[in-house]
Amino acid sequence: MIREFFRAEAEFDVRLLVPSANPPVRDRVNTVNARLVNAAGQRQVFVDPRCQELIADLEQVVYKAGSTQIDKDRDSARTHTSDALGYYLCQAFAEPVGERTRRLV
Repeated sequence: MIREFFRAEAEFDVRLLVPSANPPVRDRVNTVNARLVNAAGQRQVFVDPRCQELIADLEQVVYKAGSTQIDKDRDSARTHTSDALGYYLCQAFAEPVGERTRRLV
């Protein structure tokens, strides 16, 4: 539908960058956390103060006690904007996973 709209309305060549599968929750959470502030204290993502829903998500969404699952029972409206940020960051800053062909040290 998106491709057809842009072809018909504006004659743009649209390329959609859609992964074949969503990244696991843990990978999304780790990616968001590392981009907000990594172990070296570097910040790569900054949130505008006007993004109140995203800020609320980042402050309030937590794992269930003793689990690796997100606790959605606390507030069912939470996680949507932080999920969207996680999907974007995983797609935009995807790094290859697997065996490396060069020395690390």
